[in-house]
Amino acid sequence: MKKKFTNKENLTAFVLFFLFFIIYYLSMYPTPGGRINFGDSIKFQYLWAIDGLPHSTGYPQYMFLTKIFGNIFTFLEPYKRITIISVVSAAASLFFLYKISTLLYQGRIAKFLPVLIFGTSYIFWSQATEPEVYALSTLYLSIIVFLSIKFFHTKKLNYLLILIFVYCLSFGNHLMTITLLPAIIYLVIIIDYKLLFNRKVILVSISSIFLGMLQYYYVWYLAHGNSSELGFLGRNPSFPHFIDYITGGEFRQELKEKQTFDKIYFELSTKIIVELWKSYGLPIVTAILFFIFNKKRANQNVHILGFLVIATISQFLFCLKYDIADILVYYIPLFFFISLFIAASFDSILNTKRRNTGLGIVFILCLFLALNTYEKLIIDTHLNPYIELTTYNLKTPKSASIFLPYENFYNYNGRQTINYKKFIEKSDIQYLQWLDKTPLPSEIYFPVKFTEMVPNDLYSISPLKELNDYNLTEFIKKNKQNVIVISAKDEATTGLTQDDHKALSQRGINIKNLEKRGSYVALMSGGTVLLEKIDNKNAIIVKNNSILRKFNIQKIASAGYSFGNYSSIVVGGVERSFNKRGLNIVVLDSTNFPMYYNFDTYKSNNISPLLNKAILKQ
Repeated sequence: MKKKFTNKENLTAFVLFFLFFIIYYLSMYPTPGGRINFGDSIKFQYLWAIDGLPHSTGYPQYMFLTKIFGNIFTFLEPYKRITIISVVSAAASLFFLYKISTLLYQGRIAKFLPVLIFGTSYIFWSQATEPEVYALSTLYLSIIVFLSIKFFHTKKLNYLLILIFVYCLSFGNHLMTITLLPAIIYLVIIIDYKLLFNRKVILVSISSIFLGMLQYYYVWYLAHGNSSELGFLGRNPSFPHFIDYITGGEFRQELKEKQTFDKIYFELSTKIIVELWKSYGLPIVTAILFFIFNKKRANQNVHILGFLVIATISQFLFCLKYDIADILVYYIPLFFFISLFIAASFDSILNTKRRNTGLGIVFILCLFLALNTYEKLIIDTHLNPYIELTTYNLKTPKSASIFLPYENFYNYNGRQTINYKKFIEKSDIQYLQWLDKTPLPSEIYFPVKFTEMVPNDLYSISPLKELNDYNLTEFIKKNKQNVIVISAKDEATTGLTQDDHKALSQRGINIKNLEKRGSYVALMSGGTVLLEKIDNKNAIIVKNNSILRKFNIQKIASAGYSFGNYSSIVVGGVERSFNKRGLNIVVLDSTNFPMYYNFDTYKSNNISPLLNKAILKQ
C-alpha cells in the first residue's frame, strides 16, 4: 500500500501543474466576461475595485482573493488579474488529481489518465479560463479527496485534522463541498468510528467550523461600506437578512417553485446524464469494454471505491436540486470522480501484454477530447456585450451619451458590462436606459436596431456620418493596407451593380460569381486576396488554415439563406461578425485591432450604419 511519493512522482506533479497553467493561461477568455455565465464573470472582474458584493451566498473567500489579485497583479490587464485565480486553482487541482491517481493506480499511464481526461473536459477547462468560483472549489475538492485517501492509507490522525480544517475552510468559497460530508464520515467510520468522539477531532472540528463561518464577516463588512453594488443584501442589512443572503435566500423561492417530482427525477437527471455522455461518452464506453474483456483486473480497495461512489452519488443528488442556467458548472465534481473511475478500468490492461494497444487507445482518446474542447472554447466564443459596447464607444465622441434601452441591452449581461466600463475602464461615456427624463439630452447616439425606441417627434435622427460616407468599393480601397475578412449571410448580391462587380474584380474579389443566397468568404491583406471561397449550394467553413493562423483568425464561415443563414468571423478567439444580412466585414489594422462592419448588399452597396445620431428638436 503506497504511503510515500517518489521524487519522480513529485516532479511529474509539478510539471503537470506548470503545463496546464500555461495551457489555461493561453486559452483564457479573451475579453472581460466568460463563456458559461458572462454576467457573473464580468461582475467578479469589477466588484473588487468598488468593494461590492455578488449574488448569494457572497463567496467571501473568493471576493477577498479578487481584492488581493486585483491590487497586486497590476502588470496584467484588470480582467486578467481576476481570471488568473481560476488558472492557478485549476492547474493546482490537476496537481492533486495526479497525486490521487498515484495513490490509487499502479500503471504509469493510468496515473496520468484522470488528469488528461478531466483537465481537457469542456466544462472544467472553461472554468479554468474565466473568473468564477468553481475552479477554486475544484481545488478544495481535490485536496479533500487527497487527504481522505492519505488518511485511509496511513491512519495518521494529522491527516484527518488537516482534512477537517480544509473542508470547513472551503465553505468560504462555495458551499458545494458540503456534498463530501457523507463520504468523509463513511471513511472515518470504516477506519475507526471512535474517532468521531475523539477530543482532538471534536476540538479541531468546532474551531474549523467557527473559522469557516468567520469568513462571512467579510461580507458583513462590505455590506456596511459605501459601495453602490451590494446586490440582494443591500447596505446595512439586518442580521436575519444577512443570514438569509449567505444561505442562498436570494434564489430559494425561485428554486423551490421549480422542484416538482418530474423536474427533479426525470428532466434534471436526464440533463446530467446527457452532459456526462457528451463530455465522457467515448472514454466511458471504452473503459467499460476494457473492464468486461480484461480478465486480470486491477485490485481496488473496496473502501476507497465506496468513498468515491458515495461522494459521486451525493453530488448527483445535489445537482438535482438546482435548475439554473449555469448548472453545468455543478457537474464538475461528477466529472472529477468519473475520470478516476475511467482510469480504474484502464489501469490493469496497461500493465499487461496488451499495453501498447492500451496506450494507443488512451492517446487517441485524450487527443480527441483535447481537440474537441479547444474547438468549443476558441471557435465558439460568441460576440459578447463587452465587444459590442466597446465598438459603440470607439465610434462616438468622448463624453457622448449612448442610448441603450433597458429591455433590449440593459439586461443582466449588458448591465454588468456597463458597470465594468464605468468602474474599471473609467469610461466617460454616459449610458442611458430611458428617454423620459427631464431635461432630455440634446444629443444622443444609439444602435440602429433601437431606432424605433427613439421618439422621432422629439429628435431628428440621422445615420452617424462616419459610417455613411462610402460604398463597398470605396471601403475596400480605403482599407487596402489592412487585413479585410468578409463573410456573407442570407443574400449578399442583389444590391450590387455591374460597376460594383467590375471594380471589385479589379481588386481580385470575384463576388460576381456568387449566386442569390449563396455562401461567400474572403480574406485580403495589403490589397491582395489571399483566400476566397464561393459555394452556391452549401455553407462554407474555413478553419485550421495556415493563412488564417498568420492573422490569429480561427474561423471564417458563411451560410446563405437555405444553408443555415449565418455568418461567423472568429479573431483572437472571439466572434467578431455582426451576423447580419449581406456582407459582414472585420478589418484588422497594423496592431491587429478588429473593427466590425456590415454592408446589407441585399439592398445596396452602401455600408450599413451601426449607430444613429439624434439631436433634440428645438
